[in-house]
Amino acid sequence: MAISNQTRRILWKRSGDRCAVCQRRLVVHATESYLESAIGNECHIVAPKPNGPRGNFPLTVEELDDYSNLILLCQIHHQLVDAQPHTYPVDKLREIKRRHEAWIRDAFNLELPASEPIQSPLLLYRMETGLQLISLLRGSHASRFHHDHLDSDRTELANEFLQNFQERLDSWDAIASQDRITAQLTLNRSICNLEANGLLVYAARQQERHQVENLVIDDWQVGYLLVVNQVNPITANRSEALERLMGFKLATDREFASYILIQLQHEQIR
Repeated sequence: MAISNQTRRILWKRSGDRCAVCQRRLVVHATESYLESAIGNECHIVAPKPNGPRGNFPLTVEELDDYSNLILLCQIHHQLVDAQPHTYPVDKLREIKRRHEAWIRDAFNLELPASEPIQSPLLLYRMETGLQLISLLRGSHASRFHHDHLDSDRTELANEFLQNFQERLDSWDAIASQDRITAQLTLNRSICNLEANGLLVYAARQQERHQVENLVIDDWQVGYLLVVNQVNPITANRSEALERLMGFKLATDREFASYILIQLQHEQIR
């Protein structure tokens, strides 16, 4: 057997893209010259072969490549734990993994102080297709979804869209290319349905800083998704109200055009 894409996705997500031992980030951000790269190792706690590190532990063939037998490590600690199996026995590695994933969960759920954001207020761009949404928010460590002040029917419509999008975003790396096309078309129809009901979709992605205990994480990628009313009954100037109440600002048509141009230039570089 081999490690499935679904298992890999779960391991990376629950590990926060970080080494379970040293918490080093294992994804290198893209630049103008290089694509985003993963530099971590998906390591077996119990080796698949009996003569491998901790390989004498009784597991079935299916259990060997299961999520429960995997730990995400940097290259240095992968070499270290395999070279010192007596220092890092099965129970110790499982505990390291458990503590690390608990720490990641705390980082998601804790109300943590933020550093100066890249842009304040956060500028949200209007999203008109599923591909735009997926491209912008895929790979975020955390997601924050909101909707505008709506009546009960459209609140239900907005919540259903946000929930469905979250599910598709979570499973994106594990689905086949043809299924991705189908998912994009489904999102396109959902966005059109929202617009037909007087709702628009805006999104942004921002790097933030979080502090967990004594460790500061200053490269935490957070995706924002907002469903807003085309005509807000509370205020005629929706963008100013969002900026005042939530720290959001909706991009103008010119700002959105500049954003699209930057995206096209980035695709040409890639």
